Amino acid sequence: FAKTADSTGKTVKVTTNDTANLATATATTTDAWITPTISEGVVTVKVAANSEASAPARTGTVTVTVGEKTATITVKQAANA
Repeated sequence: FAKTADSTGKTVKVTTNDTANLATATATTTDAWITPTISEGVVTVKVAANSEASAPARTGTVTVTVGEKTATITVKQAANA
């Protein structure tokens, strides 16, 4: 992601053999600057601006859970140099 906020987001399609649990899948993060959502097997990740003066690049994660299986998406955002 660029250092600016992205209110449209980037998407990731979830593919799984566990179709019975896809409707109850979750996308979560502990990073306050990342907002993940999931709908119909598509994860959308939005980010807040990295606007603090001279803020370094940052990396966070989104955890997608389908049934008992999990996958991690790494999210990177540019520095505000």
